[in-house]
Amino acid sequence: MPTGVALSAAKAFYPKTIIMMRYFKLFSLVFGLMSLMVFSSCDESSLDDPSNGRAQLEVRLIDGPADYDAVLVDIIDVQIKYADGEWTSLDMVNPDTYDLLKLTAGVDALLGETELPAGELQEIRLILGDGNFLEIDGEMIDLDTPSAQQSGLKVKVEEPLEEGVSYTLVLDWEAGPSIVEAGASGKYILKPVIRASLMETDVQEGAEIAGILTPAEAFYLELIPEMGDPLTTYANEETGAFLFTGLEPGTYSLEINGPSMTSYEQKIITDIVVEEGGMVDLGEIEMNP
Repeated sequence: MPTGVALSAAKAFYPKTIIMMRYFKLFSLVFGLMSLMVFSSCDESSLDDPSNGRAQLEVRLIDGPADYDAVLVDIIDVQIKYADGEWTSLDMVNPDTYDLLKLTAGVDALLGETELPAGELQEIRLILGDGNFLEIDGEMIDLDTPSAQQSGLKVKVEEPLEEGVSYTLVLDWEAGPSIVEAGASGKYILKPVIRASLMETDVQEGAEIAGILTPAEAFYLELIPEMGDPLTTYANEETGAFLFTGLEPGTYSLEINGPSMTSYEQKIITDIVVEEGGMVDLGEIEMNP
């Protein structure tokens, strides 16, 4: 081929080749960016998805009545354990000294909350500090808590947690039977009686029974379902108001007794029908001395 013809052919070929290579590089760059965006979006959505093999749990504390001025427990940690697993602290714990006798009439305390894997929740335990006291007639008395600072107060749960579900674990601490007087020594020992109830959050916020007792006194109330364990609380001694929450649908009876050292007649209210998510207001209930 003559030199002039070859040079002309080369000039015609190379610009086309360069343009094609530039298009190829541009296409590769755009494709790479789109792939990265799709991957990042999928990865981000999987991290934000609450049902990504995880459940949400909050732990709340309530109390039954006791004939003391105050029962103070120093909770410094809350831990959970799966079957064949290790003890693990909640992600967020609210360490504090709690007066159990203030956790009545619908009042509770949030001990902590966490995100955790779905599975069988076996146990929960409360680790106590040294600030545990019993108040009687204005006197503060040390509460002995055998092994509660080391091994903790263990409560069986044995309930499954499903992914993507939020739960509330209610610890109902019965202060009265939890305190044992050690003979005539003047010492008191804390042997906790605690019942754990696990429920989905929307159920926990469901059915309620409320009312007001007159005159306003710290009346002792026991709510008895047709099936299951009874629930107890005190009426507010200043207003007479009481509240039971987190109730399953069903029929209940309510027994009301006067405070100790009083002579109020017991009152029993039967056939209290509670519907799912409903609120039963018993209104004003007069107690007869």
